[in-house]
Amino acid sequence: MTGCRRPLYLFLSVVSLTGCGTLWQMPAHDLNPQSAVTQEQETETLAQTPSDSLDGFSFIEVTPDATPKKINIARNLNQAIAALGKGQRDEARSKVNEVLDKDPDNADALALLEQMDVNPVIYFGSEYFEYKARAGDSMTRIADRFLKDHLKFYILSRYSGIDNPASLVRGQTVRIPAQYKPAPKVARKQPSPAPAIDPALKKAEALLNSQQYVEVINLLEPRVQNNGAGDKALALIEQAYAGEAARLATEGELKPAKLLYRKAARVAGDSSAYDARIAGLSDQIKARDLQRLASLHLKSGQLDIAMENIRESLELVPDSNVSKSLYQRIKAGQVNAYHARALELFNDDRFEEALALWDAALELDPTHLLSKTYQERCKAVLERNREIALSYSDDQ
Repeated sequence: MTGCRRPLYLFLSVVSLTGCGTLWQMPAHDLNPQSAVTQEQETETLAQTPSDSLDGFSFIEVTPDATPKKINIARNLNQAIAALGKGQRDEARSKVNEVLDKDPDNADALALLEQMDVNPVIYFGSEYFEYKARAGDSMTRIADRFLKDHLKFYILSRYSGIDNPASLVRGQTVRIPAQYKPAPKVARKQPSPAPAIDPALKKAEALLNSQQYVEVINLLEPRVQNNGAGDKALALIEQAYAGEAARLATEGELKPAKLLYRKAARVAGDSSAYDARIAGLSDQIKARDLQRLASLHLKSGQLDIAMENIRESLELVPDSNVSKSLYQRIKAGQVNAYHARALELFNDDRFEEALALWDAALELDPTHLLSKTYQERCKAVLERNREIALSYSDDQ
């Protein structure tokens, strides 16, 4: 309703309320417009004087080209505001009209005129709450505090049935439109007291940080078994189970490690985080058992069975150095055994059986020189025997 205002610098001299006090105090040069200086000189002086150097008012800024120099708009508006502060509506209206005669679109003048003419109930609405004036209050201060606009002091006074804003006294009722009622202060929620620290959990945490997993397990496992462990205790013992399991697996203690991983999975309530580790340990345990069998069969000369054992072990754990080493030993034993048996058969003129064994030996170890040499010799003998057999057939 008030339009867009130009900057309005206003200081209204306020006397703190100590019973009944004078709200407005006009500067001497404003109370006596017929001073010794002319109007033109006064206008020029005000235009050149900083607003904060004038005792009593901060005048409205004057745009040099806005109006003819015979009318000082800022001075007229400030005189109108001062008049309204004393309840002198006619005096204020006269000053405002002088401004509008020269500048019909002056936003500040129109805003002041609106405060004098509009129905305050229509302007603010009928809903309000009551405020009791305190010591040091003035209508401008109250308007600024609640309406966030000290220039609305006059229409707020009219809304409250106060004809003269300067007459406000301590304890007097001022009506504040309901829409400006401050939001109630929300009491700050007191922080919940910090839960008591469980000494056992604090100790377990320190032990866990120093990787003393067995000590943590011994400390907390009774709670877990008695279903008296909280979430914190369960989390700590889960970490201890997993940490000790990893340490044991590194040292080759596979079965205890697998057992601890299973305990960690039960405490966690979700075994998915440990399934792969448990499966990996199961393969390692089975591979190690097969290594032992292969070694026993190697010692007893059951090379074919030993080879089956070690190949199955390598399928489970391909990177096992133990299985790889055993495989090489068993393979060398088989190659030597095949060669020795092939020689026996060769000397017994069982050339085809001997050749089959040398083929098997070279399949295992293509670099075995003796098997390769006798394989070629055996093939030559077989070829010569076939030629002799064919020649004999032709003679018949």
